[in-house]
Amino acid sequence: MPPLSYNPKAPDVLLYEHYDGFRRQFVQRHHKSISSVAALFHYTTVEGMQSILAGRSFWATHIGYLNDSSELEYGLTLLKERLTVLASVSKSEFVKVFCKILFDRFGPFYKNFFEVYVVCFCTNGNLLSQWQGYGNGGGGYSIGLAPASGSVEKQTEEAAQSGRQDQLHLREVIYDREEQERLIDAMLSGVASVIETFGPVMHPEAFRAEVLEDAVQRVDMMLANILPCFKSDVFSEEREWRYIGAIKSEVQHLPRVRCAHAKKKNVSTASA
Repeated sequence: MPPLSYNPKAPDVLLYEHYDGFRRQFVQRHHKSISSVAALFHYTTVEGMQSILAGRSFWATHIGYLNDSSELEYGLTLLKERLTVLASVSKSEFVKVFCKILFDRFGPFYKNFFEVYVVCFCTNGNLLSQWQGYGNGGGGYSIGLAPASGSVEKQTEEAAQSGRQDQLHLREVIYDREEQERLIDAMLSGVASVIETFGPVMHPEAFRAEVLEDAVQRVDMMLANILPCFKSDVFSEEREWRYIGAIKSEVQHLPRVRCAHAKKKNVSTASA
């Protein structure tokens, strides 16, 4: 949420504006990509298909329990690398402290700050690796949905404006390493600029309470949005999309994705 009072040069305002601008650019990137997608396919077992039809919902899965558990570590490892680079090139001791706080913090990031849940789709409705991994070895279903991009955009923007953290957003998985690094660097550099400006001129306790803690919180929220979109390029044939929900740890219920924001395209089974 934006700060309650407005001073365009105040650190909380600058941090919020950076967070909000970064979020909007990131959302626009995905909105642009979804406009060219004809259908998204969700692979599941017979039992999974029965559950989806009965509840008219997709259950989201904690990202730590996906078939490839290394996904969780991939983004965190990349973040650690970019933090190391930022700390090494920055001349500000305040920025170095900020990097160390994050470096020590992101290990238990998903456990202690946000619970990240995803529903996975891909643009190929007949992909061998997906049948093997999620379609019961070919004995399951590939459910095709046509994304209703307009309602997806509206839902995403309304959730962002409300400040709620228990919404799911449709995001394209990013496999390109250079783009992943650019996103993390852009996120960190904007926050580091505020820290570098106000660190030397504020009382240490005020700086920690008013700037550093706010900066870390903003980074937490940005990481919860971008890291679940990162995968190694060895998986690029999947061309995956995900509904992603980053939920504060104290929120106990699991999110569900209703079919109201997508039209049924087709349902296929694997051929022998």
